[in-house]
Amino acid sequence: MRFLNRLTIAAVLGFALAATAFVAQADTTPLVLKSFTNSAAGADRVFGMDIQNNAPQDVIVHGRLVAISVYDATPAVVMSIPNATIKAGETKRFVTRWTDAPFVGRVRTLLVITDGKDPSLVASSDFWILPIKETAVFFGVLLFLIVLVLVLMRLPVYLKERVPDNMTPYRVEPGDSVVSISVRYNVTWQDIVKANKLKPPYDLKPGKRIFIPRHALQHPKEESSTQTKA
Repeated sequence: MRFLNRLTIAAVLGFALAATAFVAQADTTPLVLKSFTNSAAGADRVFGMDIQNNAPQDVIVHGRLVAISVYDATPAVVMSIPNATIKAGETKRFVTRWTDAPFVGRVRTLLVITDGKDPSLVASSDFWILPIKETAVFFGVLLFLIVLVLVLMRLPVYLKERVPDNMTPYRVEPGDSVVSISVRYNVTWQDIVKANKLKPPYDLKPGKRIFIPRHALQHPKEESSTQTKA
């Protein structure tokens, strides 16, 4: 039992020392990732990385960026970063492209930069690809089409119910005729016929919606009213 306890303590101490050494090495690395961006370029995804060299001398680096779609079964994509020289104390921008990237989803990336000997910079990133602009355009077009369809569906009803200028709407009642309505509204029966484009014998069905001119219409002289049905 004592042997197992000592072994456990030794393992914990060993792990702690290794972690301390790793942190110390990470703190003393000459390369620092200042910024990491990604943006859409059609069906591709473009990654931009600003890497600063804190070493007193120039460093020649190269590396790779690994990207994987979390909710997709496709294999990881490896994008190479060609050799480049970062001068002492300066920051250099690297750009790489992921062709045929997923349109939407969660992505994880791992950036590994080396000076040819050991990895000098390791950084990971986790982000969502959300095509906000494309989605807004899609729903905007969809909303426009829905409104257009509703307008086109409503247009015949609107045209039918629209009351022209200089007109009063009237719903025909049983027993009504163009003559009786003209007497009631003090207009000529010819104006009622013309306003509603009625054809002889000028029958009016109960419930039909007609228009009564508020003022006399300009119309040619017609034959005597004896030709109309009272």
